[in-house]
Amino acid sequence: MSGAGFWNSPTAHIVRRMKETGNRPGVVQVWRDGMEEWAKSAPDDIHKQAVRAWLPYWIVRPFYNAEELAPIIPALSLLFGLETRWRGQKSPNRLANELEFAGLPMLENASGGFSFLHPGSGRHAKFFIVERLHHWKNQPLTQREFEEFFR
Repeated sequence: MSGAGFWNSPTAHIVRRMKETGNRPGVVQVWRDGMEEWAKSAPDDIHKQAVRAWLPYWIVRPFYNAEELAPIIPALSLLFGLETRWRGQKSPNRLANELEFAGLPMLENASGGFSFLHPGSGRHAKFFIVERLHHWKNQPLTQREFEEFFR
């Protein structure tokens, strides 16, 4: 995809919407509520069944890693009317590159850098800020503070 083409992609549109929310909370909760309604609309649809299966385990936080965001981006594309059907998800590495290219800020570790140990997976990852961007991009967290968001 060319640079010009990227800026018209669903990922770029979603990042712009996240940035436009400023310091207002609730972007992920609004998405979650919309996805729940969408998933209930056709009980026999396998894609909607999959969303219904993992949605109860989704913890609403202001930041997520690319692996966690990978299934959300196609869902947001549907919710925002950027796509008319489920197109599947991108690899977490590709999505991380696109989010960084689009300028979505990452949560800063108070110890330096942008990597945190994910309490669920036990792997280090960068976490993208998806709501209250102006607040969180200026609030480095310790690993302990970060882990509080997973409880």
